[in-house]
Amino acid sequence: MPSRTKALVILVLLVPAGFGAKVYEGAGSELMNNSLAGSIYVVFWCVALFWVFPAIHALVNAVSVLSITSAIEFLQLWKTPLLDSVRGTFLGKTLLGTTFSPSDFAYYLFGAVAGFLLLGMLKREA
Repeated sequence: MPSRTKALVILVLLVPAGFGAKVYEGAGSELMNNSLAGSIYVVFWCVALFWVFPAIHALVNAVSVLSITSAIEFLQLWKTPLLDSVRGTFLGKTLLGTTFSPSDFAYYLFGAVAGFLLLGMLKREA
């Protein structure tokens, strides 16, 4: 199976996993909703970027996604009526977040490393 097809399958699996992590209400839900979901979010965007631009080096991909995700985290410090209205929706809250948390950067880094390793496997199998 071509690597882009595998990437598409991974994306299809990551979407419900990511949304599920955001709405999970069982044991460890605080960690799952607010932290591990961030790792899944970063892996998703690494794979999505690979799917669109497969020639990008895996390290450049992961660092780019980590940088953008970190910028979005800092954007949570900026409160405007427009951003607050977008963040008031489930999709806006999921994509942009609502509350700045420095500890999220560790989960973004974990997701970027996982994304980098996953892309390395996809590219090796190509």
